[in-house]
Amino acid sequence: MGYIIIYLIMITIGLRGILKTKLPKFKDGARFPIETNYYFSNYVLFIAGIIFLIIKMKSYF
Repeated sequence: MGYIIIYLIMITIGLRGILKTKLPKFKDGARFPIETNYYFSNYVLFIAGIIFLIIKMKSYF
C-alpha cells in the first residue's frame, strides 16, 4: 500500500511540473540546459509513476 502512495505522489509532482513549466526557448547561456533538464525530468517522473503504478496494480490481481 505504501508503494501506491509513493507512485501517486510521483505522478502528481510530475503532472504539476508539466502544467507549471513550458518548453524553454533556446538562449545562449548556462541556464538553458538546466531548464531543459527540469522540463523533461517532469515527464520522466510522470511516466515512470504511471508505469510503476500499473505494474504494482497488476500484482494485486
